[in-house]
Amino acid sequence: MKREQTNLPNIEYITASGNYDTQRQPITQIIIHSTVGTVQSAINTFGKVGTKVSAHYIIGNDGKLWQGLEEYNTAYHSGNLDVNRRSIGIEHEWYQGLTPSNELYSMSAKLVADICKFYGLGVNRGVIKAHKEIVPTQCPNAIDVDRIVREANLILNPVPVTDYKKLYEESKVKYEEKVKLETFLRTEINKKDTTITGLQNKLNQIKTIINL
Repeated sequence: MKREQTNLPNIEYITASGNYDTQRQPITQIIIHSTVGTVQSAINTFGKVGTKVSAHYIIGNDGKLWQGLEEYNTAYHSGNLDVNRRSIGIEHEWYQGLTPSNELYSMSAKLVADICKFYGLGVNRGVIKAHKEIVPTQCPNAIDVDRIVREANLILNPVPVTDYKKLYEESKVKYEEKVKLETFLRTEINKKDTTITGLQNKLNQIKTIINL
């Protein structure tokens, strides 16, 4: 399978010729990076001839998604050509003093979930890796890869929302029904002494059935 880009809303930028190639292998990994600069500085670097670096996507700290290289092309991002040819590189805006925002993590999780779903990849740390797990580097610095994986998993496998009000109402009705039933049976026991044993047995049976 191959495609040009995600269907998520994004802004395109130009990657200079020579900073990527077309020798692609089946996608098996996603590599997480930090820009160590602004989004614009990364775009400038990727768009400059001769830098020999690129990425498929950049996510701004404001949550905006930028797309610079088609997924069917090989970006030069990980420092390992074999990994490059089998992976998608995602840059995240970060520089010293900048705290990664919730908006950045939210967009990253959406993009990772989208990529994993399209290519049939597991959403786990074996597939989604930090740049520093490929070659010696500090990248992706303050970007929390584990958080991205957790949030991407929640997108693809959402936890059912519990309707606590509904549960309360159902429990309340069940409790009231049990009280009414028990009250009725105790009244019958008091009214008919000759059938106490039978009614007690029936009461015990009913209690067992409805878990009183």
